[in-house]
Amino acid sequence: MILSRRAFASGSAVAGLAALTDSALAGSYQHTAATIGSDFPKEFLWGVATAAYQIEGAVKEDGRGVSIWDTFSHAHGKTSNGDTGDIATDSYHRFEEDVALMKAMGVKAYRFSVAWPRIFPDGTGAPNTRGIDFYVRLIDALRAADIEPLCTLYHWDLPQTLQDKGGWQSKDTCKAFADYSGYVAKRLSPYVTKFITMDEMRSFIDIACGYGLQAPGLKLSKKDLAQTRHWALYGHGLATAAIRAVAPRAEIGTAENAWMCVPAIESPEHIAAAGAATLEENAPFLTVMHSGRYTDRYLRLLGTDAPRFTHEELEVISSRTDFQGLNIYQASYVVPDDTESGYRLLPLPASYPRMDSSFTNIVPSAMYWGVK
Repeated sequence: MILSRRAFASGSAVAGLAALTDSALAGSYQHTAATIGSDFPKEFLWGVATAAYQIEGAVKEDGRGVSIWDTFSHAHGKTSNGDTGDIATDSYHRFEEDVALMKAMGVKAYRFSVAWPRIFPDGTGAPNTRGIDFYVRLIDALRAADIEPLCTLYHWDLPQTLQDKGGWQSKDTCKAFADYSGYVAKRLSPYVTKFITMDEMRSFIDIACGYGLQAPGLKLSKKDLAQTRHWALYGHGLATAAIRAVAPRAEIGTAENAWMCVPAIESPEHIAAAGAATLEENAPFLTVMHSGRYTDRYLRLLGTDAPRFTHEELEVISSRTDFQGLNIYQASYVVPDDTESGYRLLPLPASYPRMDSSFTNIVPSAMYWGVK
């Protein structure tokens, strides 16, 4: 889902007991008054998305370097059934079949990601032209099928060489990412109008570097994790500037698995509480990206673990973007509260409908309130 930067900022600007019963949640689950009869806007892009490591395979072909996901997936016990992306769905060789399938499905947009180590095998240095040529061929096939290409520049596959030098814990990675982004945008902007700098910072920083559940599999201290978040945001800002320098007409944004906050009751007080929750629950990433400052509460809760930053870095982080992509997997119902935050997230009862994935609960109204 994509919304304008202004819509995110304006819709989340207001701050505002008891458990929610199963029956009340069931009513919210079925429909809310706000969503009944609502339609998607005409400009809404119906499409599908992938990540390079999920589908491409061909990890040792045409000069591609090693990514952190190559290393992580080959380590014993790190993935389900020991699966790797060595072959995946072999899209590197079968992309024309993939495009034909999308066309048959009626897909109008396709968000793919560029594999950074396919372009710069060691993260920096001379570009690998065979790598970028693959994406030009993919885009040509998409355009011939009347499918709009959207290009993600970073979907978690950091070159292993950069990880060995500190990865996203290092400010140097931010500069390397900007150089890579500028090169790719210069080559692809004649064919692509929308660029996503990064996919899901919350995943590739918090889950991957805090909990160690994804590549590179780190378990950083609270302080180091907060600083790593900051550098990832800074990398996004530098990349945005690099893209604008070579492709001034391009539209730029990110795709984030933001924390969706839905008012438990559609009253002004609950809506205000949900707005406050949206700001604070997304304080590490989206809020600072769109406001240019970390919230007071975020810094206060971190205390001495808060990131080091400068005013200039915050200006870079909050560089103008054109849209905000939201990957919506779940949501929390919110009620007003008399604590300093002004809100409380309600726990879902055991009977609440969920998907097989533990992180996915079924809250259709998140599609409405998430973009408010």
